[in-house]
Amino acid sequence: MNSKLIGILTLAVVLLPFGAKADQQSIRFISDKYGEFTLEPICVRNIALDEVKDGISSIILNLEDSDSCAKELYEKILSHEGYYISIRYGENTILPPTLLSNEIDPTSGFRINITDPELATEIYNVLSASS
Repeated sequence: MNSKLIGILTLAVVLLPFGAKADQQSIRFISDKYGEFTLEPICVRNIALDEVKDGISSIILNLEDSDSCAKELYEKILSHEGYYISIRYGENTILPPTLLSNEIDPTSGFRINITDPELATEIYNVLSASS
């Protein structure tokens, strides 16, 4: 019985870093009032990485028009004009809390500007895994 418990604990300890890494490699859209949405690579229909201009890289995204992708992001975050949203990637703040002045349709394409070109490339690589 003890050997089973030790085996389970060992498996949990071995898998723990993989779970932590997965959480680090996600973009989260956060609303000050309506919660958050984690963008999974499977939701990305098209993605492009724009060249660095004035130290800023851009990721251009079109999301899948499904209930768990574009519709959920729109309903939770991007349809609420007049509220603050932020975008985070792991511990990095991509967009600090910013007032959403217009609705954004995630199926029409939108741009995320990132001041760190290496971070932009990393995010692009993570999100383009399924597209």
